[in-house]
Amino acid sequence: MKKILCILITSVLLTLNVVEAQDQNVIDSLKTVLKTAMADTIKAKAYHGIAGEYLEVNLDSCIYYSRMGIDLYKKLKNKFKVAACLNDLGKSYDVFGNKEKALQYFLESMKESEQLNTGEGKEACMVNYMDIAKVYDEMSDGEKAVEFYKKAFALKHEIDNNPKEKAEVVDDEEEWTVLEGGMFVNIGRCYMNQNKNDSALFYFEKAEKIFKESGNEIAQLMALTMETVIYENKNEFDKALKNYRQILEFTKRDNSLGSPAGILSHIGNIYNKQEKYDEAIKTFNEALSIGKKQKLSDEIQTAYDGLATSYKKKNDYKMAFLFGDTLLTIKDSMARQENQKNIAGMKVKFETSEKEKQIKILEQENKLKDLTAAGEKLTRRFFIGGIFLLICLSGLLYNRYRLKNNANIIITKEKQRSDDLLLNILPSEVAEELKSTGAAKAKAFTMVTVMFTDFKDFTTVSEKVSAELLVAEIHHCFSAFDNIIQKYKIEKIKTIGDAYLCASGLPLSNHTHAEDMLNAAFEIRNFMLGRKKEKEAKGEIPFELRIGINTGSVVAGIVGIKKYAYDIWGDTVNLAARMEQNSDAGKINISGSTYELVKTKFKCEHRGK
Repeated sequence: MKKILCILITSVLLTLNVVEAQDQNVIDSLKTVLKTAMADTIKAKAYHGIAGEYLEVNLDSCIYYSRMGIDLYKKLKNKFKVAACLNDLGKSYDVFGNKEKALQYFLESMKESEQLNTGEGKEACMVNYMDIAKVYDEMSDGEKAVEFYKKAFALKHEIDNNPKEKAEVVDDEEEWTVLEGGMFVNIGRCYMNQNKNDSALFYFEKAEKIFKESGNEIAQLMALTMETVIYENKNEFDKALKNYRQILEFTKRDNSLGSPAGILSHIGNIYNKQEKYDEAIKTFNEALSIGKKQKLSDEIQTAYDGLATSYKKKNDYKMAFLFGDTLLTIKDSMARQENQKNIAGMKVKFETSEKEKQIKILEQENKLKDLTAAGEKLTRRFFIGGIFLLICLSGLLYNRYRLKNNANIIITKEKQRSDDLLLNILPSEVAEELKSTGAAKAKAFTMVTVMFTDFKDFTTVSEKVSAELLVAEIHHCFSAFDNIIQKYKIEKIKTIGDAYLCASGLPLSNHTHAEDMLNAAFEIRNFMLGRKKEKEAKGEIPFELRIGINTGSVVAGIVGIKKYAYDIWGDTVNLAARMEQNSDAGKINISGSTYELVKTKFKCEHRGK
């Protein structure tokens, strides 16, 4: 039951993206069990347990221990556990972005589970169906995703109709009911992605009813929101307004469910679409008041933007200009505040460094004064012996100074090397924060442009060339990508196999993030086209590149305590990956949000390739 609820949270509600670190103490304990255990059943459990700890953090280790567990469980003829280990493999491949491999192992796990005619076996099979549906959903195959979500739903009803099987599986009736609502949400979301609005609405309404009856306000709010999106898509604005007012009541009761200011701005936008501009202005003013009271900068900016739009549509250009100008002033002020913080930080560090230098100079001068005084005293007492002693002392001081100077040079070089290494891993702003405080806070960015690239048919090509040539070619290409994005001040996030991820507009926000990213994408594409001609001229197999770009909000920060990695999360990143997966080789596939920002400066097809 807990396993199913994890899937419900990650693939249905789509609100969290949390990766848990492995517990090294648990791993060490289980490895000790492996060394001492005699029985295969105990060893198999240990292999399965270790694989589970590595599932989200180390793909190779998860693969190794899962396969060891599979071999032993097959020997023990335990199909249930074989299915569980195969499912772990699928989940690990899914976490690390290899959707094809994830699907392969989920399907193998499903075949094992389908042979188990028990409540637990059917539950495991239902989990497989939902995992498979999730992968198809992420691969933009909505029809297949719906097919397996419906299979999971049918299997749940089969368990419901068998009291013995249900007793094996269900330990919380409310959670079991909510699971059904989650399945409906997933099915509705797949239909929505296929622009089948009526089918999507049917399932969202069923889900909302289930969540309401169970008293799960968070899930009910999610279903209401999805319904509202459909109503707006269908231009059924009165129904959308009714839902927004209901959502507004939720947020007024509990601010953790969302900001009332944000919901009011959505309502104001609908009034603008209905040409009810006075109502829109009244609503945006209410949103602005709440935003200022709660100090919500994003909501304040949205309200000002809405007011400027409303007055413009009323042909009241004076008021439109007033609110538009205020919005620009706020944005500029925020940018200046951010710059001032950075400058103040640099100033403090510079002043601290200068004071440390002055202290060292004074210490050296005092030491020299002391030594000079001692030398004069010795000279007065023992002229000849003093000269000899002074010569020895001078030599000693020189050697001491030389060693100290060499040590300082070495320390300075090593410090510079460590700083350079840190800056090669993390953005400079994040690196400075980490050095200053020992930690770096995660930050939310409202407008960032994200780019994914990968090589078409990479697996096929890699099988035809040696490992050395493969790695050398990837290194050559990624090095060129690094140089190109550096020119446009774009932040490289990471590489995953043959995939390359970068983001523009962070850690320092700017207004040209989308334009910068598209310029970089064109250069990267042109580089790969030129590289293709070079490879073909030599009779070698070239790589062909797919590029996907999306613009929106992300959360960025450092994960882990070892081998620091600066990463980004959010639906914006997921959609960028989908844009890349659906791109043609040699093309740049951009989302609608990116298109709106660059259409005046670039010639782009509306569907964005």
